[in-house]
Amino acid sequence: INAEYGEVQAIYNPVLLKRFKEAEKELAKTCKGIDDINDPKITDPQQRKYIEYLLKNSDIENHPANPLLAWHGAKENSLEGISSYGLLNLKTLDDGFYGSGIYLTQSPNYGQFYINNCIHLNEGEYSILLCWVLLGKPYPITEIKTGTSLEPGYTSHYAVVHEDGSPLKDTPFHDEIVIFNPAHVLPCYI
Repeated sequence: INAEYGEVQAIYNPVLLKRFKEAEKELAKTCKGIDDINDPKITDPQQRKYIEYLLKNSDIENHPANPLLAWHGAKENSLEGISSYGLLNLKTLDDGFYGSGIYLTQSPNYGQFYINNCIHLNEGEYSILLCWVLLGKPYPITEIKTGTSLEPGYTSHYAVVHEDGSPLKDTPFHDEIVIFNPAHVLPCYI
């Protein structure tokens, strides 16, 4: 990946932190941690593979809201707004392959690939942000469902993908996490 990295900056916004902590408390009332990720209602073999990949490749501890660290690519000129107001729903840019939400990945390489190759990002300077994410109860998406809403009974979508973003049916490569509630994402570092 052709990228040049500069200094790392911490983002501290007490309003966003408070919003995130309140969302975490709300999720803790309805979510069951790893038991939600390993949802027995998910019986499709491909969806089960995605769940196994998530559990194997995440540092999720048994916390009801399933917090994890993930990466998000953004234009440099949007960083002040992100630092002030948080991340916005992707619907403002396009409909999204796996739902109309905020897209993140656990792979910094995939985040950088997205920045370098995404159609709507055009020219300009870009940064990759490290964020805390409240995954809650993720629904595994195994096929492109452009612009779909949040699956009822779940709090996020999760897809395992090829480098080009298409759904993966064989060996896991990267992931895409779709968050529908902006309060469930806390930008921490640029």
